[in-house]
Amino acid sequence: RAIFERGFDEPITPAMWPNLLVVRSVAGGGFAPYTQRLRRFIGNDVHILYTGYSASEGAFSVPFQLDDPSSVLLPRSVYFEFVPVDDPDYDHTLGVEDLQEGHDYEVIITSRSGFYRYKMRDAIRCVGHKGTMPTMEFLFRLDQTVNMHGEKTTELVLRKVADKVAARAGLDLVDFSVYPNVDHHPARYEYLFEFYHADHAAIDLAELSRITDEELRAGNYDVSYMTEDGTFAPAIARVLQDETNQLWRDMRVMHGKAPNQIKPVHIVDTEQKRRFFFALIDGEIEG
Repeated sequence: RAIFERGFDEPITPAMWPNLLVVRSVAGGGFAPYTQRLRRFIGNDVHILYTGYSASEGAFSVPFQLDDPSSVLLPRSVYFEFVPVDDPDYDHTLGVEDLQEGHDYEVIITSRSGFYRYKMRDAIRCVGHKGTMPTMEFLFRLDQTVNMHGEKTTELVLRKVADKVAARAGLDLVDFSVYPNVDHHPARYEYLFEFYHADHAAIDLAELSRITDEELRAGNYDVSYMTEDGTFAPAIARVLQDETNQLWRDMRVMHGKAPNQIKPVHIVDTEQKRRFFFALIDGEIEG
C-alpha cells in the first residue's frame, strides 16, 4: 500500500520486488501497446524475455536473447511454407531457406497432429538470420484487415495510426478499436480510443478526428485517394470510458474463454463487439 501511495510516475516493480531480473511476455502484433506500458512499470533494469511465435497449433519459434522481440524459427516443429504478403501465390510457396530479410510473409504449416498446408493467417517479417535459420517478428493477423472498398488497411497500419494520433494529441493510449462503418454514406473509418487517465471533457473531438483522418490517409494511400474522390467520408474519433478493454477481457473470461486466447479487439467486426464498445463511448463527434 505504501508503494502504491507514492504514485506511478516512477517504476514500481523494483520497489516491490528488488531482486526481480526477468519478466516473460508476449510481443508483437496487437500486444505491442501493452508491452510498452509494461516497461513503464518495470523500468529499464528488468529484462523482458519474449515468448516467441506460438499458437494453439504449435510452437514455431524461440527467443534467443533478452529484450529482443525477434525469435528464430524451429525447423523441426512443423513443416513451414510461406507466401509473400504483398504478392501471394499459393501454387508456388517458399521454404525457410527462401526468406529474405525485411520481407513479410504469410505462414502455412503442416504438422504431425494432422494440419495439412494449414493457413495460419498470420503475417511475419524476416528480420535476419541466426546461423542458417531465419529470425522473425510477428506482425499481424491477416484476417484483421479492414477492406471496405479494396483498400486493405492492415492491423499494423491501424495500430501505427493510433500511436501517432495519441502522440500528436499528447494523450496516453491504452488501446484502440476501429469500426468500419459501411452503413454510413459514404463509408468511413471510426476509431474508438481508450486513453489512460485522460480528462475526457478537455479532449477536442473535432481536432482528434481531424488528426485521425490525416494519419490514416498518410498510412494508407488507397484510403487517401478514396477519401478525396468521395468513396470514403473522413475518419472520425470517439473516446471510450476508462477500462473498457479490460472489461471486454473480463467478460470473455466470465463466458469461459481461456485468458491466454483473448486477443485485443482492434477491428470491430461483429455485432456483439459493436454493441459492447459503442455502449461504452464517453465522447464522440456528431455526424
